[in-house]
Amino acid sequence: PPSTNPTTPGPTGTPTTPAAIDTTAAPSASPTSAAAPTSQCGVGNTYLEIDLLLDTYFAESSYEITVNGVTVVNQGSFGQGGYYTGGLCVTANACYVLTGRDSYGDGIGNGGYFAMTVDGERAVVWGSDFLVAGTASLGDDCPPS
Repeated sequence: PPSTNPTTPGPTGTPTTPAAIDTTAAPSASPTSAAAPTSQCGVGNTYLEIDLLLDTYFAESSYEITVNGVTVVNQGSFGQGGYYTGGLCVTANACYVLTGRDSYGDGIGNGGYFAMTVDGERAVVWGSDFLVAGTASLGDDCPPS
């Protein structure tokens, strides 16, 4: 199954831009928690967990996560449909925005979704609720969507 690869922020406290999910590995059969202890992220940071459930048209799917308006993950090119999980360390007490996309423009079927969890709060972009792109946000001072 895809592994969790938390990263630590650079010396300025800015999140790094990792591949948060190993898109070359086979997806896991069912959801499992990928959360790392926030204490591993260092002072002023927290762990952002990502989980996705993609349909059989996985090549059309991609997602982006921004923290305070800065893109920290922009990922696609999944090897197959199914459940993926991963995450990364990000600045704490921020605005986190998740955008899920479908390049064909018909959304994600079969109950598919993009989700993120930060400090116990979860935001989900359901594949049936959008055609080209859907957005969800969590955290402090997020602009209205």
